[in-house]
Amino acid sequence: MSHSSLEQTLEKLQQSSPNAPFLALGQTVFWDEPLKASWRRILDREWPSAQMVAGIHDTDYFAKTTAHVADDQEFIALAHDDGATRGLWSAAGELSSLFGSEDVPTRKFYENLGVPFDKLAGHRPEARRQFFSDNTSAYGWRGVVQTVGTAQISHDILAKTFGPALLSLLDWGFSESLSCLDEQTVNRAKDITEQVRGWVTSFLESCSEQCTLSDLYQTLLPKFYELLLDFEPSNFSVTSTASLLKFNTTTAHLPRFRFVQFFLDPTSSEIVKAAYSKAVAGGGMYTLDHFGEDALPFDVVVPGIGRGTLHVSARNISVDFAPSPINIPTKNRVTTLHELALLLAEEFGDTVVLVGKAVSLIGMLSAEFILVFHETASGYTDRTAAMNNDLRNHGITLSLNPILRIQYNTWNALADVRGAGFRLPDHLEYAFKTNGKSITAADFAKSWQSVVSISKSKLSQLRQIRSLRSLLSYLASETGDNAAHWSHEAALIDECRSAIRRNYDQAAPIRSKIDELRFDIRLVKAQRTTIEQKSASDFKDRLLPAIANALSDDEQAAILVNEIEADRNIRFTGRIAELALQQRRLKKQLKEAISVKRIAERSAETLAAKLTIVEIEDEANMAKLRIAHSAFSTVHGLPHTNSRPTSWWLPMVDPTGAWFDAITDTLEVRLEDV
Repeated sequence: MSHSSLEQTLEKLQQSSPNAPFLALGQTVFWDEPLKASWRRILDREWPSAQMVAGIHDTDYFAKTTAHVADDQEFIALAHDDGATRGLWSAAGELSSLFGSEDVPTRKFYENLGVPFDKLAGHRPEARRQFFSDNTSAYGWRGVVQTVGTAQISHDILAKTFGPALLSLLDWGFSESLSCLDEQTVNRAKDITEQVRGWVTSFLESCSEQCTLSDLYQTLLPKFYELLLDFEPSNFSVTSTASLLKFNTTTAHLPRFRFVQFFLDPTSSEIVKAAYSKAVAGGGMYTLDHFGEDALPFDVVVPGIGRGTLHVSARNISVDFAPSPINIPTKNRVTTLHELALLLAEEFGDTVVLVGKAVSLIGMLSAEFILVFHETASGYTDRTAAMNNDLRNHGITLSLNPILRIQYNTWNALADVRGAGFRLPDHLEYAFKTNGKSITAADFAKSWQSVVSISKSKLSQLRQIRSLRSLLSYLASETGDNAAHWSHEAALIDECRSAIRRNYDQAAPIRSKIDELRFDIRLVKAQRTTIEQKSASDFKDRLLPAIANALSDDEQAAILVNEIEADRNIRFTGRIAELALQQRRLKKQLKEAISVKRIAERSAETLAAKLTIVEIEDEANMAKLRIAHSAFSTVHGLPHTNSRPTSWWLPMVDPTGAWFDAITDTLEVRLEDV
């Protein structure tokens, strides 16, 4: 966005929300969240009196996974793939190494390109798990999960317990990132990684046993801002949702809780409930009826106890804590925030937190703050807007600040970085065709978008390839120094198929004999069937009546029966027996001929040729899979990290601050109404 557009955005905000602080919330400090320091820098230049609050969203669950984790550590970092860790979700404990992102190339992705994924993976469980891990893991991403106990919110995770897993995660992320830097860059980068690691170890050594993961992140967050800005920010404060959304009789009046009142007020509650469920339906989120009767789209969080859905009925308040819900009887229905706060405080104390589910949280916070989101973050805000528009159409007045969206031009901004270079990971080395050589930051900036475009074209080309011959031809044209190998394999395929055809042709006489025998068998069978049908008709029409007459002791009738039976033996029974014998002989000859044919067609040469074709086909499909994997990680990873880069990458690659400055100077902003 041009500078004039930035000025227009700021002018709109100064008119519509002159006193609203900017609020930047995130679940971890080790991803993109601290990069919002760029907005603080812009405010320092254009609107220095504006307040900015950076916060840790510590009232959400720490992590979720269906993976079976057998480990003696309470916390462990896992990669995310389409196999054992398919359902992994870790936000407060996630980390991306340089160029890494949580983009999983799924089995379905490969199959849609015509890659026989299951065949290549094999059937042995251990080998299959490894194949999934090697080929469907998100590059450069790991997330910490809890191996024991029930799901906890981040606010309840103890820092000292979590610390070893975090340090291990950082060591992995820093090591992977340093391996992506050239020799000149890596020496300077180590100082930054050691500094960041030192912040963590210093906190863990000095903090009490009660310090939480949230305390650690709140301590680190301003340090990251200062590292990026190169000075301590002013008009800047740090918080967490456990503090920001603390709900008691002294905070219930704040604008951030105003949205909750609509769900308590009998005159509006049914309208807002219906609007909420309508907005979230079909979006992968639960409508209110999923949570049971009288559920509201808000969770009560009590540090040390957990998080559960709030229910308000005529004579009861309940919270769905796991595993045991808690009920609070009331004389009458609770209809005001003050009543609700008083009852919750009496039951749980004054540390109760009231946090909105999904789209409701945006409505709560936007009443008081200008939320600062990166592009692609919080993708359900359109549903928030739909719900709010529905409410406005029903005459419910909402006074909400717009969301500020920031789009970075992260990789283009590398053009201003001097003296930095990369040794690209395998998938990017292939995409950028660096052939093991380093690439300067400026050259990376110049070429990354065209590389993404080329990788998209590769995926489109791979999708069109369905025959082995076409695949080998593609590989010969695509793989550079390895092209001769694939040309040789294509020629070898032709030789093998020629050998198979040659052996097939040599068996042509016996196949003709087999065809003749099968024809003769069908002919004899048809003749036998015809005679059997005539015999049955004759038995019904002649023999049965004669036998009936013979039973009356008529001597002449008995003679007739004998004559008929003799005639039937000549006309039918004998002929049927002859045809049955002929059938058996023909089938025996057919069986012998088929055996001869199999021997001829399954010669050692033929079997060797077929095995060679299978081996080449598997090798070619593995090459196709690797190209697809590289293209996927490039097409998805680079645009995603361009929009939401890990903040510590910047000073690690460029301690001078030029990269951060260029990102700040080229960022684009827009306002999103809610």
